Amino acid sequence: EEAGLPGGPEGLLERGVDFAEARLEKVDNVIDELTGKAPNAEEIALRAQAGKFKQTSKIKTRPEDLGIPKPQQKFEDVVDNSNTPFSAKSWPKVHGRGDHVLSSGRHPYEEEIDGIEYQPYHFLPQGEVAKPRDMAETPFSWVATEKELVDMHKTLSGCKEFAVDLEHHSLRSFQGFTCLMQISTREQDFIVDTIELRSCIHLLLPAFTDPKITKVFHGADSDVRWLQRDFGLYIVNMFDTGQASR
Repeated sequence: EEAGLPGGPEGLLERGVDFAEARLEKVDNVIDELTGKAPNAEEIALRAQAGKFKQTSKIKTRPEDLGIPKPQQKFEDVVDNSNTPFSAKSWPKVHGRGDHVLSSGRHPYEEEIDGIEYQPYHFLPQGEVAKPRDMAETPFSWVATEKELVDMHKTLSGCKEFAVDLEHHSLRSFQGFTCLMQISTREQDFIVDTIELRSCIHLLLPAFTDPKITKVFHGADSDVRWLQRDFGLYIVNMFDTGQASR
């Protein structure tokens, strides 16, 4: 292997070709959509079942993926792959300023975000920056049951801030879906199985929409969309370190 590249120059070339082919295929799809030639959701499903979609990528299906049921087949909510406008999931508000009414495409928490009142401690200097604990010294919890999720939410509700990161999965999925949520407080770390708990994640709404608690992300452009689309989870009072560093 040359220059520390996995697979050497040949591997780099193959990955470059795969990347270019994927981007060109997206361009073709957009052109088809603009010219009215794009297949609808029903046609896509029928062609996929018949194996009529051409696979242009050289990426091979991994043996460990064969015969494994798709996680989305267990989802309680129906996956909508149609080309229709986004429809927000509706849950009762906890920290809401008004009724949870979804109309004219408005964000369910538009009033809360526009009218947020920051707390005095949000503007206090932090003094010396606290270094993160060593991983071996930091308590860790794997969250895979509704009870564990509720217990984690109790912890988050008592914090002034907590950090959030998501992992998104797109293998054998048209739109992809959130497969993992990582949450850290100043004292402990959590990893949430969002596939197993997909129908319960909205239970985190009180903490995520509490204006007194700052939710810290790093590059949240996609995370915000995924939280809304997959779980109906919205954010009030967020700090994006990715935006702050630009």
